[in-house]
Amino acid sequence: MVPFRFPSPVPDITFVYDSPAGISERARRGDLHVAIVSVTDVFALEDAWEPLGPYGIATRSRAQSVLLFSDRRWSELGGGTIYVTPESRTSVRLLEIILREKHGIHDFRFTDDPEEAIARLWIGDRAIRRMRDAQHTPYMYDLGEEWTTWQYLPFVFARWIVRKDVPSSCRANFGYRLGRVLESNLKNLKPLVEPYRELMSSEEAVFYLRGFIYRFGPTEDKGLARFRDYLERIEPPVNLVPGVAT
Repeated sequence: MVPFRFPSPVPDITFVYDSPAGISERARRGDLHVAIVSVTDVFALEDAWEPLGPYGIATRSRAQSVLLFSDRRWSELGGGTIYVTPESRTSVRLLEIILREKHGIHDFRFTDDPEEAIARLWIGDRAIRRMRDAQHTPYMYDLGEEWTTWQYLPFVFARWIVRKDVPSSCRANFGYRLGRVLESNLKNLKPLVEPYRELMSSEEAVFYLRGFIYRFGPTEDKGLARFRDYLERIEPPVNLVPGVAT
């Protein structure tokens, strides 16, 4: 995410870029020392990893790039097939919780084929592109907004974590540098929005990035705890198909 971008190059740090699911898999294998991962993976990795400071990505309203494009209203999704992106475990589990716990829909099936689906979950750049071309999609739902207007708490999508075997001095040093980089970047985001140039204007990109929370406080911790409560209440869905994140 742009606000955490370090000036390049940084002599003593090797950066690895991948999808959220890809980064989580690298962390699981022990290939990384520090990572920002989807929160479902924060929980899954907590035996060997722990949070690094108060840093991550959350929203108190719209996520803007975690979107369900649907041919039907929520109330009409029962019995339907829903495409879910394999890129983010957290977004898939959030969608499942919203379906089951907010809207009372239990008889749905997830698929990795968007062509057979009546609703499609997209994240990141793909979601933004489809939002721009969504005039032919009857319904578009922002999952961040669905959560925050329901729970009255922020939704945490990702968090910085560090391996427990990293020396405390190294951990403190990176955490300090991460905080300084975030502070500096948030003061002037405009030079950093080049990755979004094909998706939106620089002004729109700055507005988009300022819609997230990057330094957590007590309300973000409460939102994270609430999401974990739901995850523990709902077993991973048995109707996922191969290739879809679990």
